[in-house]
Amino acid sequence: MQPNYRWCKSNRQLIKKMETIRNFLNKIRWDSKYQEYEYSVAYYDRLCFREIKLPFVDIRDINQTHFTTDKCVVCDSGEAIEFEMDTCIPFHRVRKIYKNNEIVYER
Repeated sequence: MQPNYRWCKSNRQLIKKMETIRNFLNKIRWDSKYQEYEYSVAYYDRLCFREIKLPFVDIRDINQTHFTTDKCVVCDSGEAIEFEMDTCIPFHRVRKIYKNNEIVYER
């Protein structure tokens, strides 16, 4: 069996495994065929109750369960206000990854 596929018992066929967000972000960061400036990450902000789009170049570190950035977004009466401060975004909040404003990863 191919490593990127798994066997689905219900319909008896191979299904491509979904890549983890962490692996995809690490590919963008370390693989030379990806250009960081072309990508952005959309995550759900639980205080603004909406998705926030963050340019990939603003991501500082990619850890086991989250990524860190120097950008912080605070909502004030519906308006998003951005300022610099260490912020950790857990991977479970990431909804989409864009390349040149086209969705390349979505869950």
